[in-house]
Amino acid sequence: MVEPLYIVTMVNISILLLALILSLIYLLAVISIRRFHTANNILTGNYCLAGIICCVFWVMYDLLSVFNPGILFQSTVMCTLSGYLPMMVNCLLVYSLVTITIIRFFAITYPNKRLFRRQVWCFISLAVHWTFAIVVAIPNFVASFQVSFSKTHRS
Repeated sequence: MVEPLYIVTMVNISILLLALILSLIYLLAVISIRRFHTANNILTGNYCLAGIICCVFWVMYDLLSVFNPGILFQSTVMCTLSGYLPMMVNCLLVYSLVTITIIRFFAITYPNKRLFRRQVWCFISLAVHWTFAIVVAIPNFVASFQVSFSKTHRS
């Protein structure tokens, strides 16, 4: 008999793969078609890239946690990464939506300021977004490293 965990995992992986394919198609359209190189589409492309990264991570994590769960906690490195990466990839996805919202708010609130409608502003805010998503997850990195280090080096 098939366990319910496997069924739920396969449905989850199917949905994530569909989201991955659709995000990849949209991102390739934004990159390859020159008329789509606008500030709003750059932000949407960033959201697609964050979605692709998030989907790839969660598909791999689900597959490993169901079919080979011991590999996630065997070494200090894998244990630390399994504590850091889930928060980082989720922050990437959520903060990319926040970045889109903030930039569009500034573009509407200050319509006469050309800075908020330019691509340079988008790239600056995306650099801040990626840096913030990586830095916010550092406390999880330190905590998971301490826990995994104490588990693997117990006497």
